[in-house]
Parts: sequence; structure tokens; C-alpha cells
Amino acid sequence: MRIFKRVSQSVTLGFESLLDSLENQEAVARATIREVEHGAGRVRVRRQALERELARLEQQRGALERDAELWQGRAARLRGEKDEHALECLRRRRQALATAQALGTRQEQQRALLARIRDDEQAITSKLDELRQREAELVSREARANARAAAGDLANVDGVFDRWEARVAGHADAGNDVTPDAFARGLADEEEQASLVAELEALSQHQEQA
Repeated sequence: MRIFKRVSQSVTLGFESLLDSLENQEAVARATIREVEHGAGRVRVRRQALERELARLEQQRGALERDAELWQGRAARLRGEKDEHALECLRRRRQALATAQALGTRQEQQRALLARIRDDEQAITSKLDELRQREAELVSREARANARAAAGDLANVDGVFDRWEARVAGHADAGNDVTPDAFARGLADEEEQASLVAELEALSQHQEQA
């Protein structure tokens, strides 16, 4: 029993050491994945903010262009009647168009930045998918390796029991052996001598008859 206890303790310690190593590796991998996830989250938030900003700029630009058309119509209506007012309408039309053009330039810059951020987001997402897949594969491979290691260790434990059983069986067989005493040996010797004498006489008679 003490042998089995020592072997079991050795196997248990080996498994615990292997599991500790596995857990550390998994912890590092998962920490890396979480860091990439946080990075992806930051990029996603930035991309969503840019999309909202572009939508807002588009609304402002559309409003300014509509204002420019409105001032143009007013200038045409007031021309000849109130030229001073018509000229003011044209100045306001120019201001609206200039502001709309500036917003358009800003939109183009924001769109270029958004395209780069989307590329970064796609790259990070692809990398994250790859890391998650590798993590799942390594966990599966590690589990199979642990199963094979466990099977080998259990086979060693079975070998201890097999040797123990063989030793017990050997003792049992030895206990069943009966060594004849002197009296029995003497009778056996006499019986063998008588058998040899009878065989010799039979041989002599055969030769005389021949």
C-alpha cells in the first residue's frame, strides 16, 4: 500500500505541475487577447466617432448649400428694387458657399482618416480572430497531450500492481509445494529398486528363450 501511495503522489504532483504550466501559458495568451480586444475597442470607438462627425458635417454642408440657394433667390428678387439688399444677399450667399466648401475639405480629410481607421480595425479584427483560433487549437492540443501523459502514468501505476500480483502469486505457489519426508523417500526408493529388479528378470528370461 505504501508503494501505491508514493506512486499516486508522484503522478498527482506531475499532473499539478503540468496544469500549473498550462494555466500560466493560457493566462499569458488570454491577457494578450484581452489587450488586442481593448485595442480593437478603442479603434472601433474612434471609427464610430468619425462616422458621426462626418454625418454632422454632411448635414451642415447641406444646410449651407440650401442657404446659398435661398440667398441667391432673394438677391434675384430684390435686384432693381433694392440693390443694396440684393448685394447683401449675394454676400451672404458667398459666405455660405465658402463655409460649405471648407466643410467639404474637412469632410475629405475625415473620410481619408476614416478609411485608414477602418483598415486598422479590419487588421486588428483579423489578428484577433487568428489569436482566438490559435488559442482554441493550443488548448485542444494541450488537452490531448495531457490525456496521453495521463494514460502513460496510469500504465506505470498498473505495472506496480502487476508486479505486486506476480510476487503474491509466486509466494502462493511456493506455499503449495510439499517436500516428501525421509520415510516417503525410502519407500519410493524401494519401489523403484523393485521395479528395476523385475525389469532385469524379464530381460534375462527373454534372452534365455531366444
